[in-house]
Amino acid sequence: MLTQEQEDKVMQWLRRSTEERLSDRGLIDMALMIANAAPLPGKDAAQQQEWLVNGLDAILKSERRARRALADDINRRLMATPVITAAGFDGKRIVTEHQCVPRKIEEYGAFVLALLLDEDRGFKGLLRRCRLAECNRFFLAHVEKGPRPSYCCTEHRLRASALDAKNRVARYRERVRRVLKEESK
Repeated sequence: MLTQEQEDKVMQWLRRSTEERLSDRGLIDMALMIANAAPLPGKDAAQQQEWLVNGLDAILKSERRARRALADDINRRLMATPVITAAGFDGKRIVTEHQCVPRKIEEYGAFVLALLLDEDRGFKGLLRRCRLAECNRFFLAHVEKGPRPSYCCTEHRLRASALDAKNRVARYRERVRRVLKEESK
């Protein structure tokens, strides 16, 4: 169970996201920070964080059945999320605005997972998980052209390359041996 102070901090963070009207990208970045954080204290918060991480993993797997189950779970959680509706008249038409107000990490996470799955929002296919074993953090790819990055930062890409150098050299030497052996026949 979260202490009152810890729960207040998490909720203050979530409220800030709605009050400041963060962009979809800002909301996703905040959710990825929650997912990448050390396990949250308290059973409920830790379970909600785990649900978010599992949802992000399901998106990465791209399995139809897993995505369908995730979509059903997101829908169920979003149905419990309060929505504020503001309406006005600009002289020509009624203008309405709807805003989700998550009360829990799981409601916030459900909204963010829906953003990541929404084909019209432009985030589909951008979610990645750093391939460096000691990192394994979620991140959004920033590349518009070319291959999507496999590492969350340049430092991790270089570290992974250095760790794999021994294997690359061994593979190269094996190829050279094979070629020399074939030529000597």
